Amino acid sequence: GRQLTFLWTLGASTVITDDNLTPSEKTVFLDSFKTRIQVFSGTAYDPLGVTCRNPLCLAANTTSTYANCYCTGIQVTAEDLPLGDFHIQLEVTNWLGVTSAASTIVVSKKLTAIPRVKIDAVEHDGVLKVKANAVLTLTAHAESSSCSGSTGQVLDFLWTVKDASSAAVPSAMASAAKTRSELSLSAFALTAARTYVATCTVNVRGSALLLSADSVRVSVVASVPQPVIAGGDRSYPAALALTLNGASSYHPDYAPTLASQPTLTYAW
Repeated sequence: GRQLTFLWTLGASTVITDDNLTPSEKTVFLDSFKTRIQVFSGTAYDPLGVTCRNPLCLAANTTSTYANCYCTGIQVTAEDLPLGDFHIQLEVTNWLGVTSAASTIVVSKKLTAIPRVKIDAVEHDGVLKVKANAVLTLTAHAESSSCSGSTGQVLDFLWTVKDASSAAVPSAMASAAKTRSELSLSAFALTAARTYVATCTVNVRGSALLLSADSVRVSVVASVPQPVIAGGDRSYPAALALTLNGASSYHPDYAPTLASQPTLTYAW
C-alpha cells in the first residue's frame, strides 16, 4: 500500500511536577524534549533515509546513514525525564494529505512509595542452615516508605518457597499460611541435602507496583541414621540367651512413618 507519514509531537497538556527544576529550567527542558520527540517523525518506512530520520536508525547502521529506517515508533530513556506527565501525540497523514485526529498517550514519571522488607535470619556464608526434622520459622519485618503520603498504608505479605535448583515448590506450601509476616513450615516439610529459596514479597494493598521483596537461601543439612538398642544397658545372667532389638533405629531426616522412612542396613 501507499506510505503513511507519522508526526510525533509533545502535547500542550504536558506538565513537569519536579520541584527540583525552576520554571525557566522546566521551559528549557520541554523545548528540548519537544525537539527530541519530533525528530522521530517521517514516512513509515524509508529505504534511503531521506524522509524518515529516526535517530535510532543512525545508531543501528554501521554505515552512518538513516537507510532502511522506520518512523512508526519512538524511544526515550525514562531516566532522562524529570517528574511529570508527558502527553505524547501521534498524527498520521496518508498520500492524499488527509491527516488523522491526534492519538495521545500520557507517560507519567512519579516518585513511588516503595515499602521495605527484611527477613530475619542468621545466615552463614549467605545460607541459613536447618535440620529436616526441625520446624522452620521465618519472620519478615516491613515498613512503609518514608515518602510523603505513605503514612497509614496497609501492607500485604506473600511468602514463596522454591527448590534452588529445580524451582519446585514443596507440597507443604499448599497448606502453609503464606500471607502473614511469619512463615512456619512443619518438620520434614523440606527435603534433606537440598537448598531452597524463601522469598517474602510485601506490597501496598491495592497496588501491584508498590512492592519489594527479600529472600533467604535455606540449606537443609543431611543427618546420619541413629541406631537405637531397645532396653539400653542392663545386667543379664550368663546362662540365658540374650536378644537385642535395634528395630527402633531411625533416620532423623525422615518423618517417623513406615511409608517415608528409608530402608536401613544393620551391622552388629
